[in-house]
Amino acid sequence: DVLDFKELSLGARLGSGAGATVYSAEWRQRQVAAKIWEAEKFSDGTAHGEWAVNRVAAKPGNPTLVGVLGCFEEPKPGMVLELLQGAIAAGGAPNFDTVTRDATPSQGGTGPLLTATAALKVAKAVALACEYLHAHGMIHGDVYLHNTLVVPEGEVIQGKAIDVSDVRLSDFGAAAVVEGETGACLQRLEVRSYGWLLQDLIDMLRESSPDTDVDGLSGLRQLCSCADVSKLPSFSEIAQKISALFDAAGIEGSAKKPRLGTAAL
Repeated sequence: DVLDFKELSLGARLGSGAGATVYSAEWRQRQVAAKIWEAEKFSDGTAHGEWAVNRVAAKPGNPTLVGVLGCFEEPKPGMVLELLQGAIAAGGAPNFDTVTRDATPSQGGTGPLLTATAALKVAKAVALACEYLHAHGMIHGDVYLHNTLVVPEGEVIQGKAIDVSDVRLSDFGAAAVVEGETGACLQRLEVRSYGWLLQDLIDMLRESSPDTDVDGLSGLRQLCSCADVSKLPSFSEIAQKISALFDAAGIEGSAKKPRLGTAAL
C-alpha cells in the first residue's frame, strides 16, 4: 500500500546504510520502523528497486524476513517495516582488514558473539529466507550477517556469547527479480555467498567457544563452496541439512550441550 508520510511520527534513529536511514516510528497506533532513502541511487541499487522487491518478497507474517507494511513517496521515498524490538545486526560490516568479509568482534566488528545454538538458528533462518525468495523468482544479492537481524535473549555483554529468540534477513538494496537459466545460475551463486556467511559463523564460534565442535557447519560450508555451480545445493536442501544438525545436537527440548556434528551431512 502507498501510505501518507504524515501518518508517521518518527522517533530515534536506529541505523543507516549506503542509501537510507532507519528510524523507530509510530504509525496507526503501532510501533514500526521507517526506512527513508536519502537518494534514488546508491552503491548497490536504487530506492524504487528495493521498494518494488520488498513489496513482493517481504509480506508481513514471514518468520524469516522483515515484513513491509507499506511505502511512501513524499517527502522522500521510504517504507514502513515491522519493528523487531531489541534487534541488532548479527555481524559487523566488512572493514579495511576483512575487505569483503564481515568483521568478528576480535576484528573490530560491532556484532555480538553467538552461541552454537544461536549460530544454527541464524544459519537456518537465512537459508529459509533465501529459499522463499528463490521460490518467488528473486535473489537477495547481499547475504551477510550484517544484513541479518537477531533479537538477543537477555543482555548483550561484550565477550559473552548470546542465544537469540528471533532471526530475520533484511536489507533488500541489492535484491533483484531473476528468470531463466541466468536467474537459476544467479540463485546458485547466492548459495556460495551463503557459504561465506557460514564461514563467518564458524570463525565467530571458534572465537567465542573454542571447544565447540563445528564439523557439521564446516561440512555444510564445504557443500556451499563447490566450484561447479550445478552441484551446489538448493536452499531447500540446505535448510533440511540444518534441521538435521538441530536434531543431532539435541537442541530442541534438551539441555544437552550442542555439538554441531557431522551426522546430518
